Amino acid sequence: VLSGIFVFFSTVFGGNIKALLATIVSTNAIVEMIISALVTFTLIPTLSKLNRKLS
Repeated sequence: VLSGIFVFFSTVFGGNIKALLATIVSTNAIVEMIISALVTFTLIPTLSKLNRKLS
């Protein structure tokens, strides 16, 4: 989606669209890493217990 914004609207914006898109991508990446770490650390113990019960 962000590359489509860059391709189609880069001439429309007078400002630096590359800096804006880089900020959006980096911010989303940081949030995604934090959320995935939290989900992983909460699911692993539960899945390990379930795996031991089924084995």
